[in-house]
Amino acid sequence: MKKVTKPSVSNSVEPMNFGGPLKLKRNEAGAFVPASFEFTVRTHDIPGAVQQLRQNGKESSWIAFLFGTTKVSETTDDRSLALQFSVDGARVGLDWVLLGPRNIADSAIVSAFMEQRGHTVEMREMNGVRFLRVENGDLGELGQSIAEVLYGATSNSELGLLIDGLWLSKGRQDVN
Repeated sequence: MKKVTKPSVSNSVEPMNFGGPLKLKRNEAGAFVPASFEFTVRTHDIPGAVQQLRQNGKESSWIAFLFGTTKVSETTDDRSLALQFSVDGARVGLDWVLLGPRNIADSAIVSAFMEQRGHTVEMREMNGVRFLRVENGDLGELGQSIAEVLYGATSNSELGLLIDGLWLSKGRQDVN
């Protein structure tokens, strides 16, 4: 019987363009689990990540930033937020996905914030999920402003990052 060995992974390599160590999950055979790559980033990393999506993303690729806020909502106790960027119809856009309680509660506030900065906001739906989408202007700067100006994140605030369908242009080259 042939012995199956797991490939070795060096834990000394960290992403060079994001703020924290790469956290990977493997299955029993040693293969990476799809959609399990999670990073810790800071708000100033948002524009660079959007630029990577623009340069390296393909149709249906997405990046989601997860963060919390200390700002209180009148309609929910939830303080968890998600800010997504995706490629749809060969165009990169900022998506305010209406799934989480806080994203839903703040949809009018976020829409007004984006429009005040000269962006065109569209309501869309995909796979039964509604979301606000912006495709014009500096999307990286807009996303960073939403996190910092609207929700009070600071340059030291850690954000979760989920990626699907995108190769990072720096750091680890062996993960997707």
